[in-house]
Amino acid sequence: MVARDEAVLKTTSIVTEALLGSEDALDNFAFRMQEAAATERELQNKKIQAGLDAVAAAKDQSTAYREVFGQPVVVAPWPRNDDKPPSP
Repeated sequence: MVARDEAVLKTTSIVTEALLGSEDALDNFAFRMQEAAATERELQNKKIQAGLDAVAAAKDQSTAYREVFGQPVVVAPWPRNDDKPPSP
C-alpha cells in the first residue's frame, strides 16, 4: 500500500448512522419499550418458576398444579376419536 485516504461523511440520517454502527437506531421511547418488554418477560418467567416450585413442593402435585395454573391443556398427536396414529 502506497497511500491511504480517509473520508468522513457526517449525516443527519439516524438510519445511516445506525447501519454504519456509529449511533443507535432507537430513540429513548423505543429503548424504554424494549426494556419494558424484556422486564415483562422476566417477570412472567419468575411467576411461572415460582408456580412450578410450589407445585414441586406440594404433597398432591396434580391438585397444586390446577390451583396454580388452572386446568392443564391436553394436546394429542392425533384426533381423540381415533386411538390409532395417523398413517404416513
